[in-house]
Amino acid sequence: MLKKNTRNADPRTTAPRYVRVYTALREWIDNGKYTPGEKISSEEEIGLMFGVSRITTRKAIDLLVEDDLVYRLHGKGTYVAENVNQRAGMANIAKRMRDARRVATRGKFDRIEISEIDADPKSCVDLKLSTGSRVLRTSYVKLFNGTPICYAVSYIPAEFGMNINSSDLRSDTPLSLLEKKGFTPVSGHQLINATLADALVASILDTNLGSPVLRIKQIVMDRTQTPIERFIVYYRADKYEHPMILHERQDLDLVHGSAPIRK
Repeated sequence: MLKKNTRNADPRTTAPRYVRVYTALREWIDNGKYTPGEKISSEEEIGLMFGVSRITTRKAIDLLVEDDLVYRLHGKGTYVAENVNQRAGMANIAKRMRDARRVATRGKFDRIEISEIDADPKSCVDLKLSTGSRVLRTSYVKLFNGTPICYAVSYIPAEFGMNINSSDLRSDTPLSLLEKKGFTPVSGHQLINATLADALVASILDTNLGSPVLRIKQIVMDRTQTPIERFIVYYRADKYEHPMILHERQDLDLVHGSAPIRK
């Protein structure tokens, strides 16, 4: 039995409580606190650990089931997948990239825009496209309690023939839609940096020009190392937290300043 978490979820945190519970449970599976085949704590017990309702706990476990990390046995409980340690390869890379954008893909959508445009120079470089190539650009704003918290933009090579409409984006991400079309994300590059809101981002996120924002950029690759998506999301710094549990030395080195700093 895992010890009770005395640090209850902070209600001021923008990330929904079920996402924070999911993040903690997933980290416990990743670092071996829950081992393959082991029965995890009940929904009621997990709710007590984090000070949340059973409904919130159930939603968190639903995400673990969705990620194939646990499975439910009717009348018996929820168990860690037997081959969970073997999932740390290519399939898990795609899941971890989705984790970074999870808040940006759940909740109420607003200002959905979809268009095919000429690829800008940065998209040409990131997606390895020639000048004059076309891309499918999708963008949306996510709201939390009526307040915009993030602005996301996705670029996909038009040659892939993706046909995306606004109703698709209310239930799936562009990355998920690529997977449904047969593309398999197996690796990628991710850059997280602090920046200042320009006029466009400030207007969309209803914040002041020059306000701090968190920017996450992902370039997603398929099995042939061909870029299949360029994804950029901006989070309001005053409305977003991303809880993590660090359990490897290199993770701690990043926090303690051993990571390179861009000058």
